[in-house]
Amino acid sequence: MGLVSGTGDSESRFRSYVECAATIRMEAESVIDIGGGAGTVLAGLRERWPHFKATLLELPEVIVHAGPILAEHRAGEVALETGDILRGPARHKHDVAILRAVIQVLSPADAELAIRHTAQSLRPGGEAIIGGWGILDDDRLGPPNGVFRESHLP
Repeated sequence: MGLVSGTGDSESRFRSYVECAATIRMEAESVIDIGGGAGTVLAGLRERWPHFKATLLELPEVIVHAGPILAEHRAGEVALETGDILRGPARHKHDVAILRAVIQVLSPADAELAIRHTAQSLRPGGEAIIGGWGILDDDRLGPPNGVFRESHLP
């Protein structure tokens, strides 16, 4: 598994895209971004590799905002899948799964469940890229740098 990092500003989002892109096998055909917010990492990946079948898996209250943002980035071919990785795997199998700033904010039990469901969302030989600043304390209130770096506030 690869590891990427970033702070949430535009420079780090670009860096995250580049770091994700550097770890993806070029023979991969299908990429899913689990908890990928508006899907901008997928938009960047598809701009570079338009052959990727890209899927964004996000909670219902978040995914409703992704379509217009992806359209603005001319990434309309990103499939939107409403779901919760804690409740089950993605509907289809993928070659690569990206979890950026997801695992770090979950409890240990939920993180284990999310990783298990992510593995079930992958084709044989598939890869998961888990990225983010670092692991938060069990109470998810510290360390301060990790909390604030994983909080994407407007």
